[in-house]
Amino acid sequence: LVVSWDQGGLPYLRHCQVCGEAVKGALKIKDRMITEKIKDTKILIFVNISKTDVSNLLKKK
Repeated sequence: LVVSWDQGGLPYLRHCQVCGEAVKGALKIKDRMITEKIKDTKILIFVNISKTDVSNLLKKK
């Protein structure tokens, strides 16, 4: 999962690399994320996450 910050400071899911679908919605920050700074934009990348985890995250929004 690749997540970027909107202007309100909430991380928004741009594209799910697990299921291959673009998904909209705010996600809470999880311990398994790693933060990388690319072109002065904060991008959070989920690592070792399953399709079930994706579904559970989206249900919690």
